[in-house]
Amino acid sequence: MGDSLELIGKRLFLLLSSSCSDGGSANGEASDGGEKKAGGGGVVSVGGGVTRDWLRGTVRAVSVIGLAAPEIVGEAGEGGGEEEAPAAAAVAADGLTVFVEFENAAQRCSWVQVYGKGVNALLVEDSIVWAHQSHGPPGSPAAAASSPPWPALTFRSLVDRVGLGSVVPVQFFGNGNFEFLPESKSLQKFEFDIDLRRPLVLEQPALLAAVSSWHSDFELQEIFRKGSYTIQGRR
Repeated sequence: MGDSLELIGKRLFLLLSSSCSDGGSANGEASDGGEKKAGGGGVVSVGGGVTRDWLRGTVRAVSVIGLAAPEIVGEAGEGGGEEEAPAAAAVAADGLTVFVEFENAAQRCSWVQVYGKGVNALLVEDSIVWAHQSHGPPGSPAAAASSPPWPALTFRSLVDRVGLGSVVPVQFFGNGNFEFLPESKSLQKFEFDIDLRRPLVLEQPALLAAVSSWHSDFELQEIFRKGSYTIQGRR
């Protein structure tokens, strides 16, 4: 599975094609029998004021080609049959599916084929930065300058078929706002040893708890990702 294992536990934003997202029926039945949730994805603006519905959730499991994954969202594209033996990495990428626990979709849980034709964009969490929240048109310098920097979780694109380009997807801690910010040096890395002691963070227990929780989860993911470990338990 290689580096695909690092996706487990990661938050993501998913944008499906209209054929998969209309009515939510194309997501398939939840494999865990979870109850249905009403409501669509968060509506955000992407370049030119185009609004899109994003589904958000957390990756709970990963499967690669050769390992069956039921109820897949987003059919795999018909690959180039002319190439008899594609590179191993390409094969793994084409067959990569993730089991997602959604927060705002009609379907509670579902397998998603990352590079399937039904997936228009898939963003995975990356790191925490200080960023300015917009209170005007997305990407507006005036809007960004009017707000103080705030802890935000950045996302990187695994799939981009909507032309996100160089914009930086971020979700702000606290209010959960999801925005696309212009690629800019105004984004500053969040230094946990220092920034967790900033008055802005310390004076807001909910914000401090959210950032600390993310950091703890990240450290745990790194432990499992970087080596082989034996977990012992007792019934």
